[in-house]
Amino acid sequence: MTDQYAPPPPKLKAGALVWAYLRDSGGPAQEQSVDQQEQEIIAYCKRYNLVLIRQPFRDVARSGGSVVGRDQFMTMIGQSEDESSRPDAVLIWNFARFSRDYNDFVYYKATLNKRGIIVHSLTDQIPVDDFAGRIVETVISLANEEKRRQTSRDVKRGLKSLVVCWLSFATN
Repeated sequence: MTDQYAPPPPKLKAGALVWAYLRDSGGPAQEQSVDQQEQEIIAYCKRYNLVLIRQPFRDVARSGGSVVGRDQFMTMIGQSEDESSRPDAVLIWNFARFSRDYNDFVYYKATLNKRGIIVHSLTDQIPVDDFAGRIVETVISLANEEKRRQTSRDVKRGLKSLVVCWLSFATN
């Protein structure tokens, strides 16, 4: 199953120490999402001989549109300050799990990178070339933010329609 995922970047060698960050937005469609992400990351670590050195950071039923309320994400960022316990990388299912806000994505990914930590997405295919990889990451992050905006608009439109329908029904 892990053959369909992006292999680790060249700097992430066998035996590397890793953390995992898992997130979903909640709701019935994502009922098992975090558990499935964890299972796939564990299998990925076995396949590529990466060492998951702690329990994954998990934010269940939390929006990726902000870091507010994402306690495990902020704990991960805080723990990355400690040089003695830093991993070589943080594994994520995809960049949308990391953040659906462009500015947060850039800021926190850069924070981890400056601390020597690679942020690696299993499912986003990022070119190995540093420059091309940055361009692709930027496009993916901007698309993730736009998807969040579209979903928000769609939900608000749907709720408004339900209210109008209910009011129409209630007044008849």
